[in-house]
Amino acid sequence: QLYKEATEVVSSIINDEMSPEEKTEAIYHWMEEQCTYADEEWDALQEQHMRNEQLWKEFEDVNHAYGAIVNGKALCKGYASAYQLLCYMADVKAITVNGYLNGNIPHAWNMVYVDGKWYQVDCSSNQNTTGIPFYLYYADVKSAEARGYVLGNEFAMQRECDLLYRQNDESGKEYYAANHLEVATVAEIEWLLTKSLDEEQVAFRCVGMDLDENELIEIVRKVYLKHGKEAELEHMNYHRLGGYINIYKK
Repeated sequence: QLYKEATEVVSSIINDEMSPEEKTEAIYHWMEEQCTYADEEWDALQEQHMRNEQLWKEFEDVNHAYGAIVNGKALCKGYASAYQLLCYMADVKAITVNGYLNGNIPHAWNMVYVDGKWYQVDCSSNQNTTGIPFYLYYADVKSAEARGYVLGNEFAMQRECDLLYRQNDESGKEYYAANHLEVATVAEIEWLLTKSLDEEQVAFRCVGMDLDENELIEIVRKVYLKHGKEAELEHMNYHRLGGYINIYKK
C-alpha cells in the first residue's frame, strides 16, 4: 500500500519538465499539506508508560514513511523517511540524517543532492508545525548550524556525503536568502510588508537585529495605516521562531 500511495503522490505532483529544485519543493509542499505531526500519539504512548500494544503499533507507523504517506501522521523520522522515498521516486538523490536540534533534542531530517552539493531540508519543521515556512530548506553548513541543527556522528560514516557537504558553503539556494527575505533594518521590513500588502502572509528572517513584540506590532501598524488598510489590522497575526517572523492574515 505504501508503494501504491507514494506512486500516486509522485505522479500527481511531479512531471518530467521539473528541475530537481522544483521537485523537492513540490514534495515539501505535499508533505506540509497532507501530513500532521503526531504529538498526540507520542503523548498517549508516554502516558501508558510505553506498555500499550496498539499504541506501539501506531507509534511504529508514525516513525516510518507509511505513517506520513498513508495515514497522514508522523514524527520527524516518519517525515524524513517519506521525503526521502518521494525524492527517490522523483529521481532526486536524498538521504535521511539524524542528529540533534538545539543541542539536545534528538531529531531526523533530510539532505538532498543537487548540482553536485548536499543541502539540508527539514519538511517536519514547516509552517503548520512551527508557524514558519521553510524553516530549514536548502541549508548549507553554516545556516543549518545557526538554526541549531547538529548532525550525528553516524553521518560522518557516510564519507562521500560528509566530504561533499563540508565543502558546501554556498548559501545562495537557502530559501530566505534565495528569495530575498532577509532583513537587517526596520526600513527593509517596511518595504517587504508594503510589497506584500495583498498577500495572505509574508515571512522573513531578521539578520543582526532583534525586534520585541511591541516594535514588530508598531512596524506592521505603521505600514497598514500608511496604505489605508487599517481595517485589516484586526485580522493580522504572527509567529516567530528565533530570528524568523511570519506575519499572516487570520
